[in-house]
Amino acid sequence: MPKKGNSVVYHEDEYKHEHDEHDYNHKHDTDHKHKSEHSHGHSHGGHVHAGSSKGEMKKAILLASTILVIEVLGGIISNSLALISDAGHMLTDVGALLIAFYAIHKSEQKPNDRMTYGYHRSGVLAALINALSLLVITVIIVWEAYNRLIYPTAIENSNVLFITASIGLVFNLYIGWSMKGHDENINVKSAMLHILGDAAISAGVLLSGIIIYFTKWYLLDPIISFVIAFIIGLSSWRILKETFFILMESAPDNTLFEQIAKQIKKHPQVLNVHDLHIWSLTPERIMLSAHIVVAEGVGSVVIQELQEMLQHEYQIKHVTLQLEHQHEIRHSTEMFSLDIG
Repeated sequence: MPKKGNSVVYHEDEYKHEHDEHDYNHKHDTDHKHKSEHSHGHSHGGHVHAGSSKGEMKKAILLASTILVIEVLGGIISNSLALISDAGHMLTDVGALLIAFYAIHKSEQKPNDRMTYGYHRSGVLAALINALSLLVITVIIVWEAYNRLIYPTAIENSNVLFITASIGLVFNLYIGWSMKGHDENINVKSAMLHILGDAAISAGVLLSGIIIYFTKWYLLDPIISFVIAFIIGLSSWRILKETFFILMESAPDNTLFEQIAKQIKKHPQVLNVHDLHIWSLTPERIMLSAHIVVAEGVGSVVIQELQEMLQHEYQIKHVTLQLEHQHEIRHSTEMFSLDIG
């Protein structure tokens, strides 16, 4: 058995290209021949700061809480299920924003000897909680809408409904728009979907109120509530699906794995690649590890070049590569190895 050698650690800041196009035809580094037969390369990406997200979130929480109070009062006075449903969704919006704010705060904490990745995934967990809360509110709205469909109830004060729905629509659009620049974060995205969903609901309530005012067709109120439930359920399903794949350590894209495997094997010094793993810590933090097989005498400069390629072409900044020479391939078959053709 060959002896395990030292680890060679590279940081991305130490290797910056002066050109944009990556070129594999660099001079081969033969100075590493005398080093160990088994080398590791590791690069780290930069941090994603969330200070501005926290500021927007505080403002959103205050505005959403104001809308909630207005819609509850308006729904009770006008006896509109659609408006009360909107208020119920607004309650989950406030909860979603509070959870998102806490998750952003938590994710800023530094890694420690137990939480070695830090707390970045607290945002993913917050998104999961928000999505589940959306499903619960969907079921409640469907149940209430069904009862109203069987036993129609008149809208008592259309003016209050119009005013309340209009305020809700304007406020929600403003909150959603202010969060738009931060929606790469799945935590913020889930909170933003809550808010924009509520804006769509407010628009639906306003439209139904106008139609009911002129036609007295009170069945439209529960029908709009069913539409509201569908919108909420659809947005929650999308977030649930995304959080599921992240928590299951899946590759961010179905085609990414094979693309990267082929690109690595295009390197003139790479004979093969195995035990390749690509996963997301969060949607904006993609990570990769792999074993790179090279010929005898090939130095660890290959690792540096591959790391630069992965960062430049795929924006993967956290890369761990293990260099193996032809005679010492160590293929993991115990747990989660994946053969690459």
